[in-house]
Amino acid sequence: MNDSKVAVFFYGSYMNAAVLQKAGIEPERFDVTWLPGFDIEIGPLANLICR
Repeated sequence: MNDSKVAVFFYGSYMNAAVLQKAGIEPERFDVTWLPGFDIEIGPLANLICR
């Protein structure tokens, strides 16, 4: 069994814990962060936009 851990940045609909669970992903913790110089645009999908 591989118990390695990976830090991952999720944005858009994957910020929703219920959506992550449906995808079989159960993070042990959530951290809030931001990416300076980027915005999120939703319509119809969430996208990171470099400003």
